[in-house]
Amino acid sequence: MNQSIELPVLQNHALILGNSTIAANFDPTTLGKPRLIVAADGGARLAQHMGLKIDALIGDLDSIPPELLAQYQAEKVTIRHLASQNINDLEKTIRYLRQQRVDNFTLLGFTGARSDQTMATLCVCRKFQTRARFRIIANDCDIYLLPPDQYHWTCPPGQTISLFGFPQARGITTSGLQYELKKATLKSSSRGVSNVVTNSSVTISWRAGYLLIFQMRRS
Repeated sequence: MNQSIELPVLQNHALILGNSTIAANFDPTTLGKPRLIVAADGGARLAQHMGLKIDALIGDLDSIPPELLAQYQAEKVTIRHLASQNINDLEKTIRYLRQQRVDNFTLLGFTGARSDQTMATLCVCRKFQTRARFRIIANDCDIYLLPPDQYHWTCPPGQTISLFGFPQARGITTSGLQYELKKATLKSSSRGVSNVVTNSSVTISWRAGYLLIFQMRRS
């Protein structure tokens, strides 16, 4: 494995905006400095709400207000109208960004509105998980889908971190958590839920498979 990778990635990443709402007290500084900001169709509404200038608009364009689309056309924003219904707008956006050689992604506005859409978001990210790193910002947590490697977070003691095989991850080793794992296997079960940070330096590594990491926000 490489030297421990510090998360979240706040430089040289792409920010993808979805069509869901965000918390009223959301802190935009947690987004860092994205290399690109892209709206997945109706995510243009969120960009407008946050006052963010987008670099591209991707999707079937059935959720963006006509006047906002016209504004982007006038501003010469890159627009990719992809009408296929076989994949959703998030997957279309990720595929576009992978062509731009992006492998670090932050997703905002993809959880909370509909549970089935949240599940679709997780499944889409899992498709690319061996080739890219994903941080999904939800109202109550950050969700990570990452290739097998060693990762490091700086966390306040008492914060909750939950780990799930998605459907399985092997060779998991942790440090800085109340219930440590050493070369463990996690499957799709409740075994990894509600672990607690005991040291401000947390490391999680695994050898193979798909791991879903929930870093809960402290209220």
